[in-house]
Amino acid sequence: VATERGHRHVLRIISTMAPTLLQKILGGVVGPRGEKVMFTFYWVNSMLTYATYYLMIVPVVSSAQSLAFAFSSAMMIIYFLRAHTTCPGLVPTTGRAHEMYLTALELAAEGQVEQASEIGNLCHTCRIARPLRSKHCVMLKRCVSVFDHHCPYVSNTLGAANYFYFIIFMFYGLVAISLALAGCVQYLYALGMDKWIIFQLCDHALFDTFAVVMNGYHAMMIMKNLTTNEQMNYQRYPYLRDEMGRYRNAFDDGPFGNIVDLWRRRDAVAANPYLYTDRYTKRQVTEMLEMKGDGEKRSLLNTIEEGTAEEV
Repeated sequence: VATERGHRHVLRIISTMAPTLLQKILGGVVGPRGEKVMFTFYWVNSMLTYATYYLMIVPVVSSAQSLAFAFSSAMMIIYFLRAHTTCPGLVPTTGRAHEMYLTALELAAEGQVEQASEIGNLCHTCRIARPLRSKHCVMLKRCVSVFDHHCPYVSNTLGAANYFYFIIFMFYGLVAISLALAGCVQYLYALGMDKWIIFQLCDHALFDTFAVVMNGYHAMMIMKNLTTNEQMNYQRYPYLRDEMGRYRNAFDDGPFGNIVDLWRRRDAVAANPYLYTDRYTKRQVTEMLEMKGDGEKRSLLNTIEEGTAEEV
């Protein structure tokens, strides 16, 4: 438009705002807002580690140790890429999710605010009734099922569909870093001081500590059936509190049951995004009927399950 109308001063301003070649390259490497800095750092640091290990450390360690390092590094990269490239599991914006959203708006418009609130939290961006354990991701601009967190290292949001890959990536990362750290110690012991190896030793010691902490933290989250988001914001979620406001996880089935839940989560949530909402509703009804007869309880629970199956 500025060209057609001959506004040269506007064209000069626009030309000064256009990104330079260097800015375009930096944007591709670290992201437009710097969101890929840690992602790029991971790859650069990893490549330096591999070059150092195979060019300098391999001669002073056993073949078995080198094979273990190669295997753990390969597995780490495989699961890193799977965590990075796999969609975390987006809540559908059609079907039950959207229908419940419209129902909640209609009830609220009619003044039935209490009934509308019983449907649950709404996401007006996605135009859905959000399932329990989901959260709107500002990076993806969509609601993610069983949202854990957005990880800058894998440059992806972690949810129901890719959190398992992230856990495996961290485990093999811990093994690989520990073997690289051991290799640096063996090199210094066998061949004496080397500034680059000492630098690598410090680097591996730092990230080995970080890997231990991260593996321990997420192992604890798995055993408790909690996400990072839930652990940090448990006061916000009714399903993580009892009637007295004390912490109680409605989805905690014990360590073994929680591991099984994680193993099945991807397919189960893909089949029914409201899996945890339905489980929580069923548990609430069960607790309400504890004082009633077994026959009446069984009848009501069957009714709820049949209604849920029809909605799904």
